[in-house]
Amino acid sequence: MDSQYGPIPVDFDLATIFLNLEDYVPVLFREHDSPIIRVLDSFEDLLSINMYHSAQSIREIGAHIRRIEQMIDENKGKKELNKITGSQKYLMKDFRHFKPEHTDWEDALNIHILFELPLLPLFIDVFKKSLTYDIEEEWNRKYHRRFCQLTFQPAVTSKHIGITLSFLPGSPIQQNISIIAKFLKDIVNLNEKIKSEGTIKKFRKSYVIDIDNVFQRPYQELAFSILRYITHENLYFEFKSNDEIGISMFSIGGSKNAAKRIQNIYRNVDDSNARSYELRIFRQSLLDLSHRSELLLSLSRILVYDDKKKHLTDIDGFGLGFKYGKLGVLLVEAKDQMRRSSSDSRRHLQRTLEKLNFRTSESPRLVEIEGGAYCYLTIDGNSV
Repeated sequence: MDSQYGPIPVDFDLATIFLNLEDYVPVLFREHDSPIIRVLDSFEDLLSINMYHSAQSIREIGAHIRRIEQMIDENKGKKELNKITGSQKYLMKDFRHFKPEHTDWEDALNIHILFELPLLPLFIDVFKKSLTYDIEEEWNRKYHRRFCQLTFQPAVTSKHIGITLSFLPGSPIQQNISIIAKFLKDIVNLNEKIKSEGTIKKFRKSYVIDIDNVFQRPYQELAFSILRYITHENLYFEFKSNDEIGISMFSIGGSKNAAKRIQNIYRNVDDSNARSYELRIFRQSLLDLSHRSELLLSLSRILVYDDKKKHLTDIDGFGLGFKYGKLGVLLVEAKDQMRRSSSDSRRHLQRTLEKLNFRTSESPRLVEIEGGAYCYLTIDGNSV
């Protein structure tokens, strides 16, 4: 490093100190907003995401924590563990006994979502309160530990929070999908809980849009992870961007409320834009659906490809739902044409369902509406 950035030439291994880099900055550098500081900040973020917030890292951390907790539970009857000092001595007496062990996860599903938080104390405090150890334990009990493990991984700098839902090898797909449904519900309700938190409500006009933006990437990761798991084929999905809309996904309780929100959104979209018509049909489908529980909806078309990256189909309207305790998928097709728009939409939607080949024994019920068609399909993990 060039000595002009510090009082003396320095030589250190950045990877060993990035965990508490903020403590070193005042000592090492005179300028607190120099290019080198910004580079170090970026490098710290990169290391944090790749080392501490990758899907594999959080899964391994969760497995190690789970193993240590089980070992403590097995020995909690011992007198020396009744005090903090005794527990510390127990954990330190044989370090090799508590070293992480390699876990063979085989091809078990690992759902990973990453929150990147604005560096605002208000946001950080609310997220910390909403994703505590107690809540992690509550969700783990709800999802059943013998099938999966849920792990929250906050960042040292409070900028990132990662969540993984890791399924154990050999866990049955039917049980996994039931757990995924509950996880979807909890993530949607987390968004609503943060929006309704007292300190946030005081600044609602300024902060609600920012909260929705914070959930964009996690929602996209969650939606595509679920889609890949509940379809039989090796499929790939991507959003077709809609710059006029601004956000790609949103969550809400109830299809009627979702229809109102979509109506407010497409009012701001140019009528000459094909997406404006599709959003109107999407809204009409939601009004007809009568779904009172949690929904995660896409405002962008979803493009579907096979394992050779060949384009298979587009999905005009897409959503995941939690209804009667089960996971559901909403698909909407819209045809902006003078004749047979509903029947053609229905046929196109039927072909899309055949290509997606969902893991369910339920027969799809396709509903025609004026200008389009839709289907809400419950996913149970069984094959026909």
